[in-house]
This record gives sequence, C-alpha cells and structure tokens, in this order.
Amino acid sequence: NAQCLTAFGGSFIIQDSTICASGYNVTSQSTCQGDSGGPLSIIDDDGELTQVGVTSFVSSSGCHTDFPAGFIRPGFYHDWFTQVSGVNFDWEVSNTTQPPINETTTEFPDVTTTEFPSNGTTTEPDATTAVPPSNGTTTLAPESSESSESADSSDSSSSSSSSSSSSSETSSSSESFE
Repeated sequence: NAQCLTAFGGSFIIQDSTICASGYNVTSQSTCQGDSGGPLSIIDDDGELTQVGVTSFVSSSGCHTDFPAGFIRPGFYHDWFTQVSGVNFDWEVSNTTQPPINETTTEFPDVTTTEFPSNGTTTEPDATTAVPPSNGTTTLAPESSESSESADSSDSSSSSSSSSSSSSETSSSSESFE
C-alpha cells in the first residue's frame, strides 16, 4: 500500500484493510462511481473464484485514470459478512505466527595491500608498422574529358565513374604506404 499512500497523498483512507488496484493494460479497466460494493475477484489455487476485495473508492480525478481504485479486504470483516449474510465463505483463518527476525551482522574483512617493487624498471615496447602485402596491382584513374563522357552510354559512364572513384581511393591509399 506504499504506492497507494503516495498516489493518494498519504490520505487516512488507505488502511491495512485497503487493497489498491489499477487497470492492467488500459485505464478503462478501472472502477467508477456506482461500482461501490462490487467484487474484486481472483481464481484461487483450488481453481475457484474467490473474492479478495469489495469496491470502495476511486480517485477524485475521476474514473479511468492512472490512479488506483480502492478495495476493502473482506477478511477483516469476515465475521460480520457471515453474520449478516449467513453464508460460510471460502476463508480460512491462519493460525501461524511469523518467525522471529534474526539479525545478522557482517564485519568488514581485513584489508591487505600489495606494493609494487621499487627496484623494477619499465621499458617501452619497440614500435612496429605493418605494410600490406603488394599482391595486387593499382591502376590510376583515367583523366576524364567531356568528349569521352558524352560518347559513353549512361550505364558505362556510371560504371566507369564508380570504378574510377574506387581506383582513385586505392591509388591514394597505396601512395601513402610508399
């Protein structure tokens, strides 16, 4: 109920007997005015429908908002429901007690440090440069002229300009290694 207390600004209306619920994936799954007294139900472990809440309130901002709706847990009022309705509800009183809280303390571990030897020397590694193997040939791009471009078809012109630009790149990259 901590999130519900925050959503409702710490209002006194949020009690231990309150269940807050919001729409699962759309806000229209919320309750609205006139829904008070309606059930909040689940399919229980035994496969039976079990009422876990009674619709009580919605946010003052209205229905179908991102604010949760408030339901009252019927277990808190089981005896009264049975007395008023005469129905023996599917509800068992738990007679178990909470186990004692065991406190565990952890001590900080001993801290050890290792110092670097002061007599050690450090040397820089030799610099190496790799040259790519020269198993290919490099062809310089032909100089283009207006007359040769107009004589070529548009397909060969685009293919020649594409290969000339890649040749030019290859040429300039191989020149940087020489």
